[in-house]
Amino acid sequence: ITGIASLLVLLSGVRMWQGLLGFQLLGWIIVKLVCWLGLSVIGSVAYRKRELTNTLMVVALVLAITAVAMAFVKPF
Repeated sequence: ITGIASLLVLLSGVRMWQGLLGFQLLGWIIVKLVCWLGLSVIGSVAYRKRELTNTLMVVALVLAITAVAMAFVKPF
């Protein structure tokens, strides 16, 4: 289910990017894509390596906060 949800988030984000900005490549969009990729990977890593759960929760929180900050601030 996490893979399907991640794909839906990517597709809706790319469609909004195309509709609003016409695929104009901006730095904050690249950061958000990297955050999305990191959050997608965390689901599978946490399933396989249960001992890293606490560390991965912190990483997921940092990635989520970074993605939200990029959406609101758009620094570059």
